[in-house]
Amino acid sequence: MNQHPKDINLIIQLDKSQKLKGNLYLGSIYGADCIKQDNRENIFSILSIGNEPENQIKFDPKEFNHLTLEIYDHPNFQILPFFEPAIQFINQQMNKNNLLIHCFAGASRSSTIVIAYLMKEHKMTLQEAFDLTKSKRQKTNPNKGFLEQLKQYESIIVNGESR
Repeated sequence: MNQHPKDINLIIQLDKSQKLKGNLYLGSIYGADCIKQDNRENIFSILSIGNEPENQIKFDPKEFNHLTLEIYDHPNFQILPFFEPAIQFINQQMNKNNLLIHCFAGASRSSTIVIAYLMKEHKMTLQEAFDLTKSKRQKTNPNKGFLEQLKQYESIIVNGESR
């Protein structure tokens, strides 16, 4: 897999005024594979989103905190139930480390999780979170079903929490 250039993008950079200690990166499986050999970004936490066993990267648990969520990139797949566990992992890891969230292409599944995280933890609207993610990673392209579920999640956040 190493024939590809490092395919990761910085989404949120550490701000001294924020409580988090890590930066958030979004990328593809190729970017995830590259950090095993060249980790200039000091990424030590990885959230892998995928369902392709042949494309799963093995990370040494002595070097990386790693979680895999089995999510299919299909408009009918229910991704919404994965938002809270993913956000919990993101928060835990960003309190300690830089974190990479990736799927195969870094376009639909992983960007959907990043957008959900930004909506909940950074109090952004769906449009604001989408625009920020797209501005940092042009490949951002949640499938139609995931966008509908992000709209549902926005409603849940607005009705369930004060902004």
